[in-house]
Amino acid sequence: MLKGKPAQVLGKLPFPLTSIVFMYTNDKVTREDSLLLTPSLARISYDYLRINWPLLAHSNVCNKIAEELSRLTGEKCVDINMEPFFKGGVSLNLLLKEEKRIRLTDTGTGVQNYIAARFLCELKKLEILLWDDVDNGLKPAKLSSIAGWFSSLVEKGTQVIATTRSPEAARRITEAAGGRPIILLSVLKENTLKTASGGTR
Repeated sequence: MLKGKPAQVLGKLPFPLTSIVFMYTNDKVTREDSLLLTPSLARISYDYLRINWPLLAHSNVCNKIAEELSRLTGEKCVDINMEPFFKGGVSLNLLLKEEKRIRLTDTGTGVQNYIAARFLCELKKLEILLWDDVDNGLKPAKLSSIAGWFSSLVEKGTQVIATTRSPEAARRITEAAGGRPIILLSVLKENTLKTASGGTR
């Protein structure tokens, strides 16, 4: 949703949500810019980035995100660019200090999701970021960099909601994020969803 109107149809959920949609029709969540990031939508987000690449290429955003990626990948990253690729396509590439390049699609799902999130948040001023399975493809030790970015988004007024199946990932994110994030633990047992909430502990 973009300013309360559908910006692009990415797909349909396989179950009816009529009652839930009705509940939120007049709520803020349907009127503000929001981003749902989930591993299954990563490829679609890269198509969107290719279309909007001119808005990013002539800014310092690529260098800034490449520098952040150095902490995630362990490689010295200096830039991100788009170049022609096989059969008339284009490829987003991560440029390393040794003048080597890696296609972003070859960097692993965790890094790809982070890159997509960072670029999409630069293109749009978000009110809400929902990141499903935030630790997918990332080692728990690498989550502190992402948590730091979450904190900077919150300071700018963006609400950040991230899901994970890993208690260790949740612990690391809350420790690194600061500002007393709220943790909700949800368990589905015998067709009943139970949720417990708390602070950073």
